[in-house]
Amino acid sequence: MDSQGDNSQFSLSTNVQKLAFRTKGKRTSDVYRKKAVWDSHKYEVFISICLEEVQAGNKPGQTLNKVGYMNLSAKFNERCGIIYEKDQLKNHWDTTRKDWQMWKALQKETGLGWDEQKKTYKMPHEWWSQFAQVLIELLKYMLQY
Repeated sequence: MDSQGDNSQFSLSTNVQKLAFRTKGKRTSDVYRKKAVWDSHKYEVFISICLEEVQAGNKPGQTLNKVGYMNLSAKFNERCGIIYEKDQLKNHWDTTRKDWQMWKALQKETGLGWDEQKKTYKMPHEWWSQFAQVLIELLKYMLQY
């Protein structure tokens, strides 16, 4: 037995090691990256940086350009200590954009109340049930394509 101990009987093949120690997420070459997890702090940092990039002119269309995403990635890593790849940031951009569009649509609804403490819309349960039913009806048309 050498000074580090004889671990040869416990050595695992590279493939077994990858399977045993991989985390949930997407495989990029031979490395598995972690799934992006968006807590409230990361979400606020993400939004703040996106606003900075929009104001800097790095959003020529519906999404950030290459420079905008490079800046977003670098600033996000610096402020949160986590590296998310461009496609993870883009997916979050797309999801956040859809949420924003829904929020804006809800804002236009007549009689919708706002709970400042909870930061949510406040409407009777019946209204939300009816709204959910409309969304379900619309969803079937979306799934046809």
